[in-house]
Amino acid sequence: MKKYLAIAIGIALIAAGSWYLLSDNGKSPIKRTAISRIKKLEFSETPLTLKVIKGLSKLKFLESLTLNDGAITQETLPILITALAKREEKYSGLKSIKILNLKGNNLTQLPAAIGKLTNLQKLDLENNQLTQLPADIGNLTNLRELNLVMNNLTELPADIGNLTNLQKLYLWDNNLTQQAIKEIVNLTNLRLLDLENNQLTQLPADIGNLTNLRLLNLANNQLTQQAIKEIAKLTNLQKLDLGHNELTQLPVDIGNLTNLRLLNLKGNKLTELPADIGNLKNLRLLDLDHNNLTQQAIKEIVNLTNLRLLNLKGNKLTELPADIGNLKNLRLLDLENNQLTQLPAEIAKLTNLQKLYLGHNKLTQQAIKEIAKLTNLRLLNLRRNQLTQLPAEIAKLTNLQILDLGHNKLTQQAIKEIGKLTNLQALNLATNQLTQQAIKEIAKLTNLQELDLGHNQLTQLPAEIAKLTNLQTLTLGHNQLTQLPAEIGNLKNLQELYLIGNNLTQQAIKEIAKLTNLQILGLGYNELTQLPAAIGNLTNLQVLNLGHNQLTQLPAAIGNLTNLHTLVIWSNNLTQLPAAIGNLTNLQALYVDA
Repeated sequence: MKKYLAIAIGIALIAAGSWYLLSDNGKSPIKRTAISRIKKLEFSETPLTLKVIKGLSKLKFLESLTLNDGAITQETLPILITALAKREEKYSGLKSIKILNLKGNNLTQLPAAIGKLTNLQKLDLENNQLTQLPADIGNLTNLRELNLVMNNLTELPADIGNLTNLQKLYLWDNNLTQQAIKEIVNLTNLRLLDLENNQLTQLPADIGNLTNLRLLNLANNQLTQQAIKEIAKLTNLQKLDLGHNELTQLPVDIGNLTNLRLLNLKGNKLTELPADIGNLKNLRLLDLDHNNLTQQAIKEIVNLTNLRLLNLKGNKLTELPADIGNLKNLRLLDLENNQLTQLPAEIAKLTNLQKLYLGHNKLTQQAIKEIAKLTNLRLLNLRRNQLTQLPAEIAKLTNLQILDLGHNKLTQQAIKEIGKLTNLQALNLATNQLTQQAIKEIAKLTNLQELDLGHNQLTQLPAEIAKLTNLQTLTLGHNQLTQLPAEIGNLKNLQELYLIGNNLTQQAIKEIAKLTNLQILGLGYNELTQLPAAIGNLTNLQVLNLGHNQLTQLPAAIGNLTNLHTLVIWSNNLTQLPAAIGNLTNLQALYVDA
């Protein structure tokens, strides 16, 4: 017999003189001798009866009890806690309850009797409606982990300071203020403290007492530079999250946190960084997304030579420091949403870079030539720049798997080297100035799985499109297509096809019926007056958009699309629907004119 039985969403019948645990089919009782050895028990979703709850006190060896998502109610909770407390007294010489999980039960109060479960090591009360805790919780001096995430707590009892063995305290998503958390500073064995998404404008003055902290999460509060100055005393910190606060500056002595490996400062109002930030030599991840930093402000970052990930998205950078090349361990660099017009030659020294995001800047062909030396790149995002050409050197990026060139001004001639990137799996060329000739070059990329050519100047597709036999997603929306080649039917792996906003007729789309693996088909805003009956071959379709055409009827074969869950047919000339539409028993959304 295993040392424990975990029963999740099962049927449990525990009576005073008769014990049965039934399997999910309700027919196979587990022997009474097995019950006495149960160490772990789990229930969820179905409320337990009083008889079952009281019977829990007879499980001599029970160490872990999980009652999640409605298994216990506010009315039955005191009975449960009393039963468990009696069990602790009766079987004190045997195993004690060490783990109690009451997540997701809409509990509003915790009984004072919880304080009698003095052997608890882990208590999980996540996702309830608690506004306060009983003072007796301070009796749980053996607790190592306390989870109070997603409640409505506005205060913590002073007695919480008695939990001096606590190592992990989760308080994310409550309504706590500085005054409410003042006793936390006594929990000097804490390794993890999560206070994200509360109402903190200040931290307790003695927060520096928590010198054993390895992880501190203060994201989504209202903290300023002055409020966090004591954090610099927490020299064992390895992860510090200060994202989405009101920081305009960092404390000068932030450089004392030399053990930091992760520092999140995204979504603040930083205009500068202290020189001492360059002391954080162990930093692996630095997130400065959406601040107000300029190139002068980030000059010390180039000393953080162990960085693997640097996020500078959404700042006010017009150029990068020349010494950016010092960051030779970088794997990911995000510079999206800045005002970059050029890149320093030194960027070519980032030879370990695998992901580079440069979208939403003002880069031209000349500005990106040095990127071609980053031969380990797997992902390159250059969307929404001012590219009219790609440098010939782009062909050297033979390890690229994802290339985003959307929203530029590229023509067929501009992408003539792209066919050499034979490892590409995803290519976005949407919103450029490409004609059908460009597809002949793209057709060399036989490993492509995703291709977006929407919003270009395509009037037809060349037969070469059939070479892309690995395509799973093809977007051709908002072009000027009047027909599709017969060869499109060879794309047997295609799962998503978007043709919205073209000039396609019934005759033009007949080859689509051969794409039997399609799950999503977008044909809205075309010139369809009829659908071919062969549309019924697409039995794997889940989403079909036919809106804004000129359809007067639907073929009976549409009833074959029994996997369809979304059908859009509004803004047509339909006066009735075929009886066969009643076969679409999986349909969840039908968009039709009133």
